[in-house]
Amino acid sequence: MQRAALAVLLLGVAGCRAQSLESADREAAGIVAAGRALVPDVRGSLSLDSMESNAARTRSAYAPGEARRISHGAALEAATLASRDLRVEREDVMLAALALSTVRHDHEVQPLAGAGGSLEDVDGARTVSGAPTAGLRQALERGGSVALALAQDFLFNVGGSPLRAAQSLLALDLLLPMSRGAGWVARERLTQAERDVVYALRDYAFFQQQLVLQVSTAYYRTLQAQDTWQNEEGTYQSLLAFEARQRAHGREGAGRIPEFQVEQARQDTLRADDRRQRARVDYEEALDELKLLLGLPVDASLEPDPDDLVRLRAAGPAAAPSDPAAAQGEALARRLDLRNARDQVDDAERRVLVARNGMGPQVDLALGASLETGGNQPWNLREASRRLELGLALDLPLDRIEERNAWRASVLQGVRALRSLQGLEDRVVREVRTAFRRLAEAERSYAIQREGVRLAERRAESTRLLLEAGQAQTRDVLDAQNDLVNAQNALTRALVDHAIARLGLDLAVGALDVEASASLASTPAAGTAALPAQPPVPAPSAPAGGASTPPPTR
Repeated sequence: MQRAALAVLLLGVAGCRAQSLESADREAAGIVAAGRALVPDVRGSLSLDSMESNAARTRSAYAPGEARRISHGAALEAATLASRDLRVEREDVMLAALALSTVRHDHEVQPLAGAGGSLEDVDGARTVSGAPTAGLRQALERGGSVALALAQDFLFNVGGSPLRAAQSLLALDLLLPMSRGAGWVARERLTQAERDVVYALRDYAFFQQQLVLQVSTAYYRTLQAQDTWQNEEGTYQSLLAFEARQRAHGREGAGRIPEFQVEQARQDTLRADDRRQRARVDYEEALDELKLLLGLPVDASLEPDPDDLVRLRAAGPAAAPSDPAAAQGEALARRLDLRNARDQVDDAERRVLVARNGMGPQVDLALGASLETGGNQPWNLREASRRLELGLALDLPLDRIEERNAWRASVLQGVRALRSLQGLEDRVVREVRTAFRRLAEAERSYAIQREGVRLAERRAESTRLLLEAGQAQTRDVLDAQNDLVNAQNALTRALVDHAIARLGLDLAVGALDVEASASLASTPAAGTAALPAQPPVPAPSAPAGGASTPPPTR
């Protein structure tokens, strides 16, 4: 009895150690590490230990207060640490690993221990009985189970003989399915759980690529909005100075030009004032959207680094790949979501075979052996009785309606999985084709807008000189000024569109390298000095022929 109690205690201690949260994390981390060998596209750590603390530190680093600039590379790094969506994806990988751990545990040796007891009083005769049990159980991967159990019953007579009766039992039972549910079919849950971990890792890696595109798009659009605001601010300052000049030559001044031309200048200045205010609001909204995407405080004093736009302008649009057909083939081979879809078709086909296996007869072979002792010496094995048992259970497939319906449903699910794969393949091809068209259009647009800026600058300068010579009207100068700022904004938009389209093509093909994108984004341009911690907002680019002052520092 003491030995049985000791065995129960040891099994309980071992179970408590195996059931701690730390042990769950260690086991899941081992599963994830093994899965990453099959999915080399995953970048960075997947550990949950410091995930929330890293996000909190990143948010505090950009807390409201001191104004800071953030570069493209720093934005990608911040998203890696603080993005809420990325943290959810990382947790999904851990959940898949925990699910596999649970299924694996069903096929491992499991300790069992427990006890029961009672106090009984019959006409003043009090007895205490107990039944501690301990054992081991394991479900076999090829089907069936094996169990080893140790049980002991004892009965104390309180006030009389200290031990009235005791009994021990050691039993070994083996159950083996011979047809239905046997072999690889029995391993289906474990097989699916293992594949689900790989799917979760692929989904995570693909989301990392998508996040690079999302962050880059939001960052460059914010840069574009900032540049538009600065251009509109510069135009407003130029028109304000031009209005003052015209007023000095109008009725209130020298009287050399009609008053309606002074009013034209005033009217365009008011329109420019409205445009700059709306451009500032658009910039602030784009900046808030960027902060939200990165997981940073929305009220943080933050602004994008204009040097990133300088780098884009210096590099210019890169030439698009010349072979769309090759890119489509590469996408069909590399896209991680397509790999998951193809493997899920295999899963559906396998489940059809599993469901069909359920239609057969159930034949189970049972083997049992036990030792049973009794009397006041429960551990006396010489007096133990031995039992050997061989059994066969048969369940004929007379009623398999539920299994039949499950079989039919699995066939339909297989058809759906194949159809979904075909649809995804078509969508991937369309995405590549669309990305090529957008990239080519952005390249053409950039060339057009660059020529448009050159012509607009020449026109603004020439109309100003003609006005001074008395050969142009006020409206000519105002129209040239407005056309110039529109051309400048269109050029920046075309440049940003091209940068985003290039990343979109890489994502569509499945060739977007997360680490390379962050490294490239963090590389300073040649001759660019490191930025101070709190620089002023740069002055807007002044249009030709007008004065300019910088917008107020935000």
